[in-house]
Amino acid sequence: MSFDSLLDNYRTRLSTDGTTIREQYIDLLRDNFLDSFENNVSYKTVKYKKKNEDSHFFLDAHVFRAKTDSEKVGLDDYKRVIFKKLDFMPDRGDMLEFDDYNWIILRVNTVDFIKSCIIGKCNNVITLYKNGIKYEYPILIEDQVRLYQLGIKATTYITEPSSIKIFRVSCDDITINTIKRGYIYKIGIANYRIIDVDDILNPGLLVVKIEFSQQQQDVPHEKENENEKVINGYEIIGDSDIFVGQSKFYQAVKYVDGEIDQVAKFNFSIHGDTPIDKYVLKIINEQSCEIKAKDYDYIIILRATDIDSEEYVEKQIILEGLF
Repeated sequence: MSFDSLLDNYRTRLSTDGTTIREQYIDLLRDNFLDSFENNVSYKTVKYKKKNEDSHFFLDAHVFRAKTDSEKVGLDDYKRVIFKKLDFMPDRGDMLEFDDYNWIILRVNTVDFIKSCIIGKCNNVITLYKNGIKYEYPILIEDQVRLYQLGIKATTYITEPSSIKIFRVSCDDITINTIKRGYIYKIGIANYRIIDVDDILNPGLLVVKIEFSQQQQDVPHEKENENEKVINGYEIIGDSDIFVGQSKFYQAVKYVDGEIDQVAKFNFSIHGDTPIDKYVLKIINEQSCEIKAKDYDYIIILRATDIDSEEYVEKQIILEGLF
């Protein structure tokens, strides 16, 4: 087949809305761009925050809403945005704020001169702790996400309450180092264990699979973050991770009116799903113990129970690999 014949066939396949090849090409770009979004636009000034940056700035943007007949796209939860500043390039994982919601950039499209991004409305928050500092990250929990995104070959959508969910969060220096397999976080009213984390499928985002857990998130005491003294309560002093082959000491403390109760006595025990051959618990005395990590990529819960009151305090400890 000659080149002229191929070109004629290509012209025939183009949309007939335009009267010239140029107009048809523009129509094709328009159709590809509108995709699952309506050609009705609202004009907004949005607050924009880039990954790994604490500051934010404001941009004028055109916001497209999803089509009413669009399958798999929620009308209010997903939008397409074009920024008025034509040379501005958004990045996946960056955050926008407008209409009293946080929005995360899920995809960036560049079609010739058209630069746009598809954003999802964040519907929950995850609280992370790094070096005793508290960070709150907006997350998008998907209610219609194919499980094969994390390697599970399934064609069903999550359309009803389930103990297993998937969320997306910006991938930056904090999240990549604190969201790991086995960790437990409180999301909404429940606690969830991280089953799998992927930073390759959608560069700039972490795609995280979680399941319901009866264990609680290990939250550093407020005094670590705000230098406030514990008035009444309990604390386990010690690191939150142990490298394989390493041993670390932990001390249980009871506070009464801001002072340490020197005579308080505790029983120590390990809880969680980790097999008992992955660690060694050694009781030193009634206020301290030693834990050795025999394997890695596991999580344990150290519990110190007050012998007199039977009240207890727990600490989540990660058994880490060396590399």
